[in-house]
Amino acid sequence: MPFFSVIIPTKARPTMVDIALHSLHHQTFSDFEVIVTDDYDDEAFSCKPIVEKYQDERFVYVHPPDEPVLGMCGNWEYGLQFAKGRYIGFMQDKMY
Repeated sequence: MPFFSVIIPTKARPTMVDIALHSLHHQTFSDFEVIVTDDYDDEAFSCKPIVEKYQDERFVYVHPPDEPVLGMCGNWEYGLQFAKGRYIGFMQDKMY
């Protein structure tokens, strides 16, 4: 079990998610996981390739069911289902 989980809810912001993941990937503390919940169904703006690019087993990509769109709070709640950390924190995709 990781010490803490970071949940990053996003919607069509792969560039911002990339910057956030880059920052997390280079932290000196490593006992954490990152869950990116992508509430968008257009593959052109999917964050999945960004998460996979890091090849970091701590980084998890999840996509909520397509209907209905969850919105910000629903996307946060969806990410909680996957969190395994002792502590849980949320990070907006634009907070890097």
